[in-house]
Amino acid sequence: MRTRAKKTAVSLVAVAGLTGLVACSESTGITEEDGYRIGCPAIDAVLGGGALGSKAAVAGLEKLLDQPGLSEETRQWVDTAVAALKTTNPDEMPAGAKSVLIRGCAENGYELRNLTP
Repeated sequence: MRTRAKKTAVSLVAVAGLTGLVACSESTGITEEDGYRIGCPAIDAVLGGGALGSKAAVAGLEKLLDQPGLSEETRQWVDTAVAALKTTNPDEMPAGAKSVLIRGCAENGYELRNLTP
């Protein structure tokens, strides 16, 4: 029970951070690094069983796509992350999609713990 509560708390913090970051993006500018920095922990928490807040994470990541200057690689990562957050069974995700998420997070300093290739 404690593990589930911890995952839910982590999920909520990550989603709140992403939502706040995106809400402030118009005045300060959001960077690609910000998307990974907040998005990777949110994805990890949601895929680890903390489904609470996944809709907010999806909304925040989708808003990130509106930001000018995102690389094609980041856009692909965001699209894949949104699909992962919307899936009911992450184990059924295509290997290529898992690879995109794992690689994108790893290249930005975050190792996904709840998603295996």
